[in-house]
Amino acid sequence: MLKKTSNFVVNQRIAILAIMLILAIAGVICSDFVTINEDMTKYLPDDSNMKKGMDIMTEAFPEMETSNAIRVLFDDLTDEEKSVILEKFKAIEHVDSVDHDPISEEYNKDNHTLFVINMSCDYGSDEEQAIEAALKSQVTKTKRRERS
Repeated sequence: MLKKTSNFVVNQRIAILAIMLILAIAGVICSDFVTINEDMTKYLPDDSNMKKGMDIMTEAFPEMETSNAIRVLFDDLTDEEKSVILEKFKAIEHVDSVDHDPISEEYNKDNHTLFVINMSCDYGSDEEQAIEAALKSQVTKTKRRERS
């Protein structure tokens, strides 16, 4: 069986090469028709907490842009807590700016408070992962402080 296969490949090498070239050219042409889905929430199951949180933020703040930004949503913050969190987020390394206005309806609706952390690094990069780790640390500290 192996001998027959190797003989076929050797004897038909020109035909195999031609087929591979045709397939490669077709792949290059078809690549223009492929779209990239940059909305990672489309891959999440509907019952995941991340998807639910993103749906709440989109519903409460539909006008917000999300490119190269991390959106963090808190509930039931006082004005003092908002300013402390804003300063902590601004101090995180690799963060370009933090969008938040404590009196604007754009960032405060009902009991929800939105912070938009802008960065120049790409999603999935080491810098972005460092920002996320720092955010998780800050959010954990804030939650612990609120409970006590």
